[in-house]
Formats: sequence, C-alpha cells, structure tokens
Amino acid sequence: MAKKKSTRRTPRTSSRSNSSNHQKFDRVLGVFAHPDDPEFGAGGSMAKLAKDGAEVTYVIVTDGSQGGEDPKQKDSELVAIRQREQRAAAKVLGIKKVEFLGYKDGHLASDLKLRRDIVRMIRKHKPELVITHIPGRVLDAPMGGSHPDHIAVGEATMAAVYPDSRNPRAFRSLLLDPVLDAWRLLRRHQQDAGSQAGGAQEAQEPGRQTGAGMGRRQVDPQAAPRHREEERLHVRGVVQADQGLA
Repeated sequence: MAKKKSTRRTPRTSSRSNSSNHQKFDRVLGVFAHPDDPEFGAGGSMAKLAKDGAEVTYVIVTDGSQGGEDPKQKDSELVAIRQREQRAAAKVLGIKKVEFLGYKDGHLASDLKLRRDIVRMIRKHKPELVITHIPGRVLDAPMGGSHPDHIAVGEATMAAVYPDSRNPRAFRSLLLDPVLDAWRLLRRHQQDAGSQAGGAQEAQEPGRQTGAGMGRRQVDPQAAPRHREEERLHVRGVVQADQGLA
C-alpha cells in the first residue's frame, strides 16, 4: 500500500539577513513636505529605526494649511491642529523631535532658500541617514506621491545632501553658528558577505571640513572609484520615503 504523501510544508528560510546584521544608525533625519507625510511615506521604517535606537528627527517643511476640506476654516486653526496631530503621531512611532519650517502649503519650489533651510537642519542634527520624497513624478504610482510639494522637497533635500551640506563654501552665513559646520553623509559597503550595503559614514577629503560628532579621518585620494560607488548607494537610501520601504 502506497504511503500517503505528507502535505506538511517545510518552512522556507528567509533570504533576508538576520536583524542583527542590519546596519544601525545613531541619527536619522526625515525631511517631508506636510504633516502626515512621514507616516504615509515611511512610518514603518521610522518606527523601526527609532526602535533600534536611532535618534530620529522629522523636518516638516510646510504649515499644512491646505490639508483640509473646509475653505472657511482659518489657516491658523488648521495649522495648529495639524502640528498637534503630527507631534502625536511621531510620539506613537517613538520619534521625539519634530521641526516645522513653516513654508506655505502648496507654494513650494526647490529654490536656494529652501535648500539653505534644509542644509541648516542637516548640519544641526548631523544625521547618518536622510529619508525624503522621490524628487520627481512617478507615473505608475498613486498620484499623491507626486504632489508638487513632495517633488520640491525631494529635489531640495537631494541638493542639500549633495553638494550643499558638506561644502563649507555653500551658504557660508550658516558658519556663523559653530553648530552648523559642514556635514558629510556617505553610504558604505557593509563588511558582511551577504549584505549589499550598510549605513552612512562620514569621511573627509584632504583639505575639506567635516561636521563634528562622527570623528575625522583622511580618505586615500586613490580610492575615488569606491567613493563614487558609495555616493550611488547613498542616493538609493535618500529617496526611499514614498516607496514603502517598510
């Protein structure tokens, strides 16, 4: 008599690396256009980063004054509500710091003023990882991700990360505050064989200033090709907010 074939499934081994192999970040900065964008765009990842011990800070660029349905409601009333809601939502996810830049909702442009204000936030909080909106329209994704304010913030943040925040000659008036020294973000390869990329690491090119807090080290000028690959890896990390990376 033939034996009955077992229908019991053998558990599959996950291809993902063990959480112990994940790169840890000490400081993470999320730059978003509106109140509620962090939760819709990258809430799960922000919560995971905070749970893993990162000091996560939100920068909310606009006042959120167009995020309502009642045209008769006063802007000041809606702004206060949305800021209160954003702080409460951040607290639920373990995020303790929320900065509001106060730009007019729906009126953003990726101009030098916005870039300067985001550079100020990067230099102030000195993140190892920056998360923001995709800096362009994604036609095969929900339209909400391509809000003009999202695109403006994404592009301004990319420009703030490179070349502005690392360059002491960019927005030199910021250097009047010693806390706002130039700050460099780099992605680096993780040493574990099964992992493609690790966390962000500050580096210093000969003759260039770097921010405080991560330590300073000289970079071999002969290693330029590797640095270019690090830059590409970093860009992938910067534009993940609207891609549901959690």
